[in-house]
This record gives sequence, structure tokens and C-alpha cells, in this order.
Amino acid sequence: MDRLHDLISSKLGDDPALARAIGEAEQGGEELSERTRRRLTDSVEDAAERDPGFAGALEKLVEELQAASAAGGVSASGDGQAVGGNVNIRAEGGAAAAQRMGNVWIGATGNPPMPGPEQG
Repeated sequence: MDRLHDLISSKLGDDPALARAIGEAEQGGEELSERTRRRLTDSVEDAAERDPGFAGALEKLVEELQAASAAGGVSASGDGQAVGGNVNIRAEGGAAAAQRMGNVWIGATGNPPMPGPEQG
């Protein structure tokens, strides 16, 4: 998905529909508004009609994403984690367990450090 985002962003640049879509995504909505989705679709289709190279690259990436999705593939980028099935995590006997966690203090003598910016 990151490659698709990068391809579209580099082609559309400061297109208002793209800016609006990014703004809506940053607000944490589940989906884009219908109006923004239509405008972004129109912008991408227009760019593809005008640039066959972009159209080919876009088609290829979409096919790759569809194939990965059909095969049950998962992906993550950056510091993300992707799981293609169930994750069961247990902690027993005063232990701590998680797929990912920061510093954990169990039975430590004294007080743990004060919360603050991540150090490391």
C-alpha cells in the first residue's frame, strides 16, 4: 500500500483531492467521504489517461495488491506489524506478555522512572 500511496502522491502532487484525502485519513476516519473518494478517483483516472507510464505502473501495483489480498497475504511497513491469522498471547504467574510492549516493571525494587519521551 505504501508503494501505491507513493506512486499516486508523486503523480498528483498538490492536487486538492489528494490533500483532502490525506487530511481525512489523518483525522482517523474509517473511510474517505463519498465526495472526496469521487474527486480522488477522478484525479487518478485523469492522470492515468494523460500518462500511459503512470497508468501501467498503477495497474501493476493494483494487480499485486489484489493478488496478495486474494492469497490472504498481509503486509506492514515502517514500524508496523502484520498478522495473517490469530494471535494468542498469555501471561501467567505475575509475568507480562504482548506482541509488542515497551519497558515493563514487575516486582522491581523502588519506583520505575517517571513517564516521559521514549528513550532509546
